[in-house]
Amino acid sequence: MVDALLSLKEVASANCVMLYYAKWPEADIIPLAPLLWQKGIKTALPVVSGEDLLCIRYDADTELLPGAYDILEPQPENGTVIPDVYLVPGVAFTKEGYRLGQGGGYYDRLLKNSSAKKIGVCFGCQIAKTLPVDPWDIKMDAVVTEDAVYREKHRL
Repeated sequence: MVDALLSLKEVASANCVMLYYAKWPEADIIPLAPLLWQKGIKTALPVVSGEDLLCIRYDADTELLPGAYDILEPQPENGTVIPDVYLVPGVAFTKEGYRLGQGGGYYDRLLKNSSAKKIGVCFGCQIAKTLPVDPWDIKMDAVVTEDAVYREKHRL
C-alpha cells in the first residue's frame, strides 16, 4: 500500500502530506513517512482538539504521545501546517470515493472547505458497493487499496 501511495502523482509532487496513525480496522501508512522525508516532502499528523482535527507538523524528531482515542499524536507546539494532500482512513469506501469513518465526523469537518487532494486509504476488503451518504460527507478524489487505485468510476 505504501508503494501505491508513493506512486501517486498527487503524493509524489506534494509539499506536505497529512498521514494518520491507524486505529483498527484502518490501514497502517506510517511507514510512508520516512520515504516522504527522503524526497523532501513534509508530513503532518492529525491532532484532536475538541470537535476538530488540527494538522500538526510531523518529522523524524517529533515526539508522539497518546491523545484522544489513545492514538499517537504530535504536540500542538510543533506547529500547524496546511497539507496539499490528505491521506484519509476509513472503515469502508466505495470505488466512487464515498467514505464511512469511525463516526465522529472529524475528517468531514476538517476537509469540508479544503481544496487539497483527498485520498482514502483502505484494504481491498473494505471497498463496499454502496454506503449511506449524508449531505456533510466529503467525497475522496481517489481511494487506494493494497492492489488498486480508484478514481470516480475508473480503476487505475
